[in-house]
Amino acid sequence: MTGPATLPAIFQRAQALGLQPCPLALAVDFRLQWQTQVKSTNSILSKHEAPQGAITVMSPIDDDDPNLPKGFYLRRIGDTLWLRGYRCDDLYVWQLSDTLAFLQPA
Repeated sequence: MTGPATLPAIFQRAQALGLQPCPLALAVDFRLQWQTQVKSTNSILSKHEAPQGAITVMSPIDDDDPNLPKGFYLRRIGDTLWLRGYRCDDLYVWQLSDTLAFLQPA
């Protein structure tokens, strides 16, 4: 992306690049296996944007209801590893500084 974008635009661009959404359960596997994630520089847990230092695992969206979780993000605060759900709608704008994980088929 060349600028901030919404989820539909991000998924469309990822598809054009040959990337695929991650199965929802893969976020749990990532968290269990990745023990060396860099610590976040702040401990703010929620301020209606992707947390600093988080890796958002982009999974297929099964429901358009913005009140239902869309997937998970991984984060490290101090010595604690986090796996948390996130919610957003199709109008939420992701920033270039946000880190999003997709699958790249072999």
